[in-house]
Formats: sequence, structure tokens, C-alpha cells
Amino acid sequence: MTAVEEARQRFRHAVSTGSYAEAQSCLDQYTRAVSAGLETSGPDDPAAADMVTAALELLRWADRAVRSGRAHDAGRLAQLVLARPYRPMPPQPAASFQLDA
Repeated sequence: MTAVEEARQRFRHAVSTGSYAEAQSCLDQYTRAVSAGLETSGPDDPAAADMVTAALELLRWADRAVRSGRAHDAGRLAQLVLARPYRPMPPQPAASFQLDA
């Protein structure tokens, strides 16, 4: 397995599990691996074009997955807020004096 494929798998896994901080780190590694792969290939190399196409498809997939996850989380949060019972009023402090009528 090449460095690009390993980085791609780690990035996919991080996005799939919602580990966005890890996904950022994996994306940086993936970017470096793709850049290194492109530097070793020639401008007319079909493998380079395939690598760029695969990278763009992965980024489109990640964008959709992250947006979908965020929308799902926002929906769950909205349900939690709606299901939350009203908070009782805090107890009123007792008067420190009593009026006699």
C-alpha cells in the first residue's frame, strides 16, 4: 500500500467516525503524500491525473460527510432542547423581616 493510499484510508476513517481534529491531521498528511506523488510523476503521466481526480473526489465526499454529520448533530441538539423540561424557578429568599399588621 502506498503512502497516498494509507493517508487516504486514515482520513476517511477519521471523517467517518466524526474525529474532526484527527481528520485535519490526516488531511495534512494526505495532502503531503499527494504532493510528493505528483512531484515524482511527469506532467503527462496519467497516474498523476488519476491521483488528482481521486483526491478531489475524496474531498467532495469528506465535505458532504462533514456537512451531513453537522446537520445530524444540530437536529439531535434541537430535539434535546425541545425535550428538556422547563426549569423550576429558583427558590425565593425568605424575607429578612416580617411586617405585623
